[in-house]
Amino acid sequence: MHDSQKFIIKTGSGRTYLLHVHNTAEYQTGKFVGLLLYYDDKNPAEGWQNMRHRVMFENSVDAIKAKVIEYANGRGESVWFI
Repeated sequence: MHDSQKFIIKTGSGRTYLLHVHNTAEYQTGKFVGLLLYYDDKNPAEGWQNMRHRVMFENSVDAIKAKVIEYANGRGESVWFI
């Protein structure tokens, strides 16, 4: 896939998320897939061993970013895209 974008996301509580967004033009025009990676903060000492993910399919990068903001708000967090 081409037209890939990567974002580091910092939260108000100090967590770091990673977001990878890919243009799926090779498969379907006008669609994007986002992969949000984060760790299970119930066991921060094992952080990367407890990696979790969310996959999102949307019509734009901004729509995927809006879903990430919605997800973080559900966890009571504010986010900044770097």
